[in-house]
Amino acid sequence: MAMINIRLLIEWLDTMAKDMEKHRGDLYSVGAAKSYRLVLQILESGLFDIKDSVDSEAPPEESDSKKE
Repeated sequence: MAMINIRLLIEWLDTMAKDMEKHRGDLYSVGAAKSYRLVLQILESGLFDIKDSVDSEAPPEESDSKKE
């Protein structure tokens, strides 16, 4: 199972939302900004445990079957 770094995802979503909000007259940009903000709210709501996110530099852990 692949894991993502939640902190990096939040930073990316915030950057994308800010960039989309600069183009207020364009319906696509307005909708995209709202979508990014909604995903940010979901992530920041506590639904996902940010402490459990994986560092992008951390090596993947070995499975129990490989340790034997």
